[in-house]
Amino acid sequence: VKIPYSCVYHGQLRKERGLFLMIEALKIIKKDIKNIKLNLIGTFSYKSEKNKAYDLINSYDLNKNINISSQIPHSMIANIISENMLGLIPLFDIKKFRRNLPMKIFEYNACKLPIVSSALPPSKNHINNIQCGICVPPNSVLSLAEGIKNLFNNKKIYNRFRDNGYNAYLRNMQWEFQEESLFKIYTNL
Repeated sequence: VKIPYSCVYHGQLRKERGLFLMIEALKIIKKDIKNIKLNLIGTFSYKSEKNKAYDLINSYDLNKNINISSQIPHSMIANIISENMLGLIPLFDIKKFRRNLPMKIFEYNACKLPIVSSALPPSKNHINNIQCGICVPPNSVLSLAEGIKNLFNNKKIYNRFRDNGYNAYLRNMQWEFQEESLFKIYTNL
């Protein structure tokens, strides 16, 4: 069962991956959606950022809106992600994120979550090609908050993005569908 108005981020909890953007965006969204939830799943890379995150959560009165879980067993990731309504990928616009497609994108597609992501080339290409979410300008709290609210407030688009991502996962992203192509590549070396 999905938690109403819930977002999830799974991965390293650090500034460059949008940790503080998500907290700041929740502060904005809470003005319109009181029961907004953010589930942060992962470990903090730096103690100073952990302290800052908890300080912000407390100062913005978001203790009931933000849940931080430490790293969870890999076997439980899909179940926990699936309880949420939106997957977030608010990466900063830095070189390494401009070249790599985050694995979270596939996890969110497989778990039937529309995505709100920074508009970085790999994520933007994937999301736009299969129409499974929206891309917002990186490093922008307001854009992230608006993107989340827009998906929650438009069920038709939300449902289309959810279904498109899941169907793309079923068609193209499972090992069984890639096995033959990969076998040909590896055996023709």
